[in-house]
Amino acid sequence: MSAGNGRSCEYVFDPKDAETWEGKEGDECFVDENILNEEDVWMCPYHSTDGDRYCIIHKPVNEKTANQVNDFLSNMNNGDTNNIIGAELPSVDLSGNRMDTSAVTSLNFIHCDFLGESDFSLLKAENNVNFIGSKFYGGVEFDRGTLKKALNIRQCEFKSDVSFQATKFTSSDTGLNISESLFRAELDLEQAYFAGEVFISGIFHQECNMYGADFESSVNLNHAKFEHGINMSSISFSGPRLQFRNVVSDSLVISDSDISRCTFSDLKFGDVAITGTKFEKIMFGNLGGVVVDRDFKLSASSEKGLHLAAIEIDGKVDIDGQLSNSVIEVDLRDANMSGDFQQSNFEGVDLSRANFSGADLSGANLERCILTRTDLFETNFTGAAFYGAVFGEAQINEETEFGGRCVYDPEFEREADADIEEKETGRLTKAAGQYRIIEQLARTNAFPDMVSHNFIRRQDIHRAQHRQKSRLGRLLRATASKYVLEYGENPWRLIATGLIIVGGFGLLYPLVGGIQPSGGDPITLGSIAQNPFLFLQSIYYSTLTFTTLGMGDFQPVGLGRMLTTIETSLGAIIIALLVFVFGRRASR
Repeated sequence: MSAGNGRSCEYVFDPKDAETWEGKEGDECFVDENILNEEDVWMCPYHSTDGDRYCIIHKPVNEKTANQVNDFLSNMNNGDTNNIIGAELPSVDLSGNRMDTSAVTSLNFIHCDFLGESDFSLLKAENNVNFIGSKFYGGVEFDRGTLKKALNIRQCEFKSDVSFQATKFTSSDTGLNISESLFRAELDLEQAYFAGEVFISGIFHQECNMYGADFESSVNLNHAKFEHGINMSSISFSGPRLQFRNVVSDSLVISDSDISRCTFSDLKFGDVAITGTKFEKIMFGNLGGVVVDRDFKLSASSEKGLHLAAIEIDGKVDIDGQLSNSVIEVDLRDANMSGDFQQSNFEGVDLSRANFSGADLSGANLERCILTRTDLFETNFTGAAFYGAVFGEAQINEETEFGGRCVYDPEFEREADADIEEKETGRLTKAAGQYRIIEQLARTNAFPDMVSHNFIRRQDIHRAQHRQKSRLGRLLRATASKYVLEYGENPWRLIATGLIIVGGFGLLYPLVGGIQPSGGDPITLGSIAQNPFLFLQSIYYSTLTFTTLGMGDFQPVGLGRMLTTIETSLGAIIIALLVFVFGRRASR
């Protein structure tokens, strides 16, 4: 920029002398050594005004006007790089397209004090714009601007609001890089568009608002502290990852957004609320611990599931949504888990007093989980694995679904592999154990039919174990028990067995001529052919014998004596078993 007398500005920036850049002794200087001369200082290259020692930007603030500074900045062109270093600037207005950055590779404001409002709205920047080690005392506005290269804000302090509403960062590399800066008021990125990566770190005393922002590349929030939280509601995210690492925030709000991949590690939050959001995958604590001091609410959908590991939550937990294939490795006592957790892994997790009402846990792994006093109303456990789980005082209702057979049962069939490719012996042991768990749970909640169903399934597994280990005696007894009385659970099968015995022996007696009416001839097949009514007498005798009521007007003869003895014994056994079965059912 030309000046009236052509003299160079006498301002000298000395990194070792804080007074030359309005700093204090001990303050850190952020000037790159590459812009210093051989004497390790920077000498202002701009021309001074007529009769003055300094150029407009380095004159004392009370000796220049905002218009003079803005005119200077709008027309400056000092080659490849324009550096504004150590300047005190009143209100800055570079809004619209007042500043031509197309002829320079970068524009740098280093250790500058912006004493008034700074208006960069509608700015069209062709190349890099950097603010380094500067202080902003008034509000800063970049609204509706277009920045084709990176905007870097490093080691700066903002005392008032900073706004990037509807600003477009069109660089496909890095769009916005905020690092190690202090924001004492709100940072507003509402409706901003980012084609390239975003990096944010520093301390934020007020809310960081990203409502409705559009991110086409990765967003990295690392080594940051948000004292009044982060609002990421209604954002659009198509980048490879949204990463929170080494972040402390009073709250995190993500709602009505679409995010591909999100990771949270080495974090501390006050409240977390993620609602109405769709993820490809969401991971908490996979690379480091996450602490949530108050409430954790997640109502979202994820194609590849939720990964919770090394997370500590001190308040209420509410997890809902379509979160199949999740991996849960943390304590979720008292949590509200009413979502879709198909094929999820909860192995060994403490879920005491959790609310799974209406949850879909089909195909989930709940082995060795603690589900004491858990609400399982209308929960779907079809195909779920929970061998070794503890369900003490858990609550179920008629809509709680466990499926016909458990996932370990060799006869269990479903389309998805249950990941239980283990030895048959191990599967049978686990199947028997899981049926017992369901049986005990149903008994506690007074569902006798469910108790009976799972008892029968457990006995089927024991019978399979006898067959597998060639224990023939036990196998025969178990087989007889299954088909005669269904392991003591089916009185009607016993009654049917009794009727078959009565009818069978009623046929055998005439076959061997084994019974004889008093004062008559033995009943045989030939006599029945002549008088069919005699067959009813044989059935009558068989019934009396089976029920041990006596022989009536008949007496056994020949082989009939042996058949009578056998039928009497069978009748006594069947009747005793029938009394046992009815008593067993009544006790439930």
